[in-house]
Amino acid sequence: MLREIDERFNITTPLGDCLDDPRRASHLRHTYVDLIRQRVYQMAAGYEDCNDANHLRIDPALRLALGKDEEYAASQSMLSRLENEILGNEKGLAALNETLQRSIDALLRKKAKSKLIIDLDSTEDPAHGKQEGVAYNGHFEKNCYHPLFCFTSEGDCLGVKLREGNVHSAWSRSWNVTGIGSSGSGFVRTPLLANRRSMITARQTVSPILSG
Repeated sequence: MLREIDERFNITTPLGDCLDDPRRASHLRHTYVDLIRQRVYQMAAGYEDCNDANHLRIDPALRLALGKDEEYAASQSMLSRLENEILGNEKGLAALNETLQRSIDALLRKKAKSKLIIDLDSTEDPAHGKQEGVAYNGHFEKNCYHPLFCFTSEGDCLGVKLREGNVHSAWSRSWNVTGIGSSGSGFVRTPLLANRRSMITARQTVSPILSG
């Protein structure tokens, strides 16, 4: 089912055109798209930890979804390198964002709404190490990241921005959110937003906000 959804909305395949693979093709067992699919499918199935790949790589259902009937999927070490070395840099993040925007555009075109209500909200993402950006948040009383999310009123995710753990809920340095409505996260208490919710009439109005 995950593979069918992926192919129907063309979610992961375009990443192959956005990421340069310096490895020799003759030595490849898993393309970047293969690795990204495996990571996404594992998380969608409830396996968030990369370590889960070490036993899931032999799972028949996962191998079938990845089109690897005759070979194992990737190991934890390969998925970790993907996240840290390939996707964890500026180019990798830009490729992921472009892929998200492409799927969002397709969804909004299908719904064909002339007006769109969006909600901005934040949450805590607990961390248990000294990763870059992790900080103590007095509101949540824990060390964490403090990501900002943008949803439609129907629950469709339009964008996500990872922020340091000690950032105020309504603070967003690179998202121009003036005039866009919010249902939480303290935005109604700041000059960033004048109204609790407001309607926007064009997708072009949303895109600069999400692209950072």
